[in-house]
Formats: sequence, structure tokens, C-alpha cells
Amino acid sequence: MCGRYGFSLDNREAAAILRAVAALEGAEAAESLRRGEVFPTDRVPVLLAGDGRVLPVSARWGLSAQGKKVLINARAETVLQKPRFRDLMNRRCIVPTTGFYEWDPGRRKGLFTAQTPMTWLAGLWEWEGEERRFVILTTAANAAMAPVHDRMPLVLTEEQGLDWLYDRRKAEALLSLQPETLQADFSGTGQSGPSPV
Repeated sequence: MCGRYGFSLDNREAAAILRAVAALEGAEAAESLRRGEVFPTDRVPVLLAGDGRVLPVSARWGLSAQGKKVLINARAETVLQKPRFRDLMNRRCIVPTTGFYEWDPGRRKGLFTAQTPMTWLAGLWEWEGEERRFVILTTAANAAMAPVHDRMPLVLTEEQGLDWLYDRRKAEALLSLQPETLQADFSGTGQSGPSPV
């Protein structure tokens, strides 16, 4: 958990992020990024702290791990203690999504979204060779999410996202954040429904 998320170009902000990646890295780099449902090891946009502005760049979801599958998530509660992630707190990113997916106990796939056009997830990144790679931070599920899964991504508001990128002290405080209420859609349409989670 979180093992899938969405990046739909039907969303104007998502389309603008891809255009910004194209402006920074070239059209070919932007064209190679995953759209729609995103899976581990896909190349996607992430947001980094730039000099005076947020930079949308390409990165691959998942860090290499010796003898293990790719690491796609890290527990927010332990990143400051675990050597693998502690130093990455200096390389924070935001993963822009149009929602993340989770399956309920009946194996119905639900799309979870914030009450804003984009759902911003906290992440950490590093270089592997010439490529940026990242993990998504997860936290204990809030009360509404708990019936579906015991973990959830560390979802940030836009204001928290700026703190996450630019202020190490505030970023560390956000590691214990209880994510805001999300909307859940289990209809398969991808549209946010009325049931809050």
C-alpha cells in the first residue's frame, strides 16, 4: 500500500505538469511518462524544490533493494530511524496524482481523492545512476480509511506540500500528520463519489 495511483490528463493540473516536464526535460522525456493508472517502476512526474519555484521532473517509482523487490513505499513513522531512508529526508518530493487506488475487503477497486483537483503524496527520492527514483510515504490509516486498509499514503494539502519541499523541520513534523478526509469511488468510473473516506 500504496501500490497504484492515477495520473489522468483529463485533469488540467496534471496536463500542466506534463507540459512543464516537457519544457524542462524535452518533449521526448515527457512523452515517455506514464498516464492513466500508474504502476511501480513506471516513469512519472514528481515535484522537487527548485530555486524559487517547484520543479516538475521525471522519476521512476521504486528504489532498488538488494535481494528484494523494488521498494515503492516507506513508513513515515520510521524514515528518520532507518538508515535506508534517513538521508533521503534531504531529498523530499511530492508525487502529483489524480487519486490513489485501494481495494476493499470485497476486492472492489476504489479511487481515493482529495477534495482538490490533485491529490499530493509525500515522497523521497534519490539518484540511481542517471535516473531519479522515488518512494511514496505511507502512514497509519485515518479512522475513515481503516475499514478499507490499515495504511494509506501521506496525503498533503498544497500548503503542506510547500512545507514538505522547502522546510526540513516542518517536513519532519508532517511525518506524523493524520491525513485529511478523502473521497472514495468504488463504482469503477474514476469519478469522486459522495462517500468520504
